[in-house]
Amino acid sequence: MKSINISARTLAYSFNRHKIRTLLVFISICFLSTGLSFAQAPMNQLKFKGTHNSYACCGGETCILFWCNWDNSCPVMHNPLREQIDDYGVWALELDFSVEVVNGSPVLYVGHNDSQGIETWSHPDWGTTLRDFLIDIRNARAFQFRPVIVFFDYKTWGHPDYNSEGAWGPVLHALLLEVFGENGIFGPGAFAANNSQWPTVPELAGKVIPYNSFYGSDYLFGGAPFSRWIKDDYTNASQRASMISSGTYTIISPDQYQENWTFDLTAPPNPVYVQSGAPESFQVVNQYGHDCDSDPYNVGSPFQVSQQGTFRFPFNQVGEAVNKAEPGWTILIQAGSYPETLTISKPLTLMANGGDVVIGN
Repeated sequence: MKSINISARTLAYSFNRHKIRTLLVFISICFLSTGLSFAQAPMNQLKFKGTHNSYACCGGETCILFWCNWDNSCPVMHNPLREQIDDYGVWALELDFSVEVVNGSPVLYVGHNDSQGIETWSHPDWGTTLRDFLIDIRNARAFQFRPVIVFFDYKTWGHPDYNSEGAWGPVLHALLLEVFGENGIFGPGAFAANNSQWPTVPELAGKVIPYNSFYGSDYLFGGAPFSRWIKDDYTNASQRASMISSGTYTIISPDQYQENWTFDLTAPPNPVYVQSGAPESFQVVNQYGHDCDSDPYNVGSPFQVSQQGTFRFPFNQVGEAVNKAEPGWTILIQAGSYPETLTISKPLTLMANGGDVVIGN
């Protein structure tokens, strides 16, 4: 059996039925040319993994929010945004924010508020201004392969002059353009230019899809572009299961309470990451270096996560990634040898990472 060599310089091979015959002469991968149609699903036809209060992390271990001060607790939203995206396969984020005036200019800060309207839940050790959080999204490794959906929820704990959408909306609009640029945002203007049709995931790579409940512009949806995400009430599993089965919800976020860290309900990550020798399962460790328990109320219940195809929980076989990926998506393969035979029956891009990849014996 011969092998396929994927050069780190060449990087990518896109496999489809038009190239099957020429590739089969040289490589040990079996492509099925059965005449099947592999149309890529547009964004609005897929379900995505999300987190709510995606910034909810404090610097240090004294925060009392969502078990932050429990050494064995690991809600996903306690991690920096780039890690939520890259390591935990999160596609959709929710950021609460308000406006403060600094040196005479409005500055957007991330944070929640309590019943008295006092800002809290902020000052995490990986960013405080909304600009910091958006740059964190932009720096995620997976962002070059797929879009990130962000819901912006305005809170009134900031400067009273900015409590109306007519005041804070243009500030948010300008910040999005500053961080992502016109070509890095898929908003109502781009949606209209695409004949009000949703593109596919690969077509939206490197773009943020921003929305909020009130203010709209060419670069900011003034309402949910998809069906709203499922309320992440972890005490009502039966209601959530009913909403999932209804098929009317696009963004699902139960995993922030450690209920579902897999992709059995949602689209897999893109890229799907493969690393030779990766373990079959992983002990989850939180940002403070503590082992997590599957149930924070039950100390000593190890939280093991199987291979998911993310950068933190990669597959160790290319075939697993091929089976998991949606048509048109990318399999990112860490340099190394993978002694296996592949059967590929859908269009995919296989890309080497960090050196040469050899598939086969």
